[in-house]
Amino acid sequence: MILSISENTVNFHQKNMQRKFNAPNKTQIACYAVATGLI
Repeated sequence: MILSISENTVNFHQKNMQRKFNAPNKTQIACYAVATGLI
């Protein structure tokens, strides 16, 4: 799926997820999301 959002938007949401999930990187965000059933 292609979303019409800017790179800044992606980075903003990534930083929020890193803070909320206490995850140091995108891999850890994805692992947390899968483990908790978010995706």
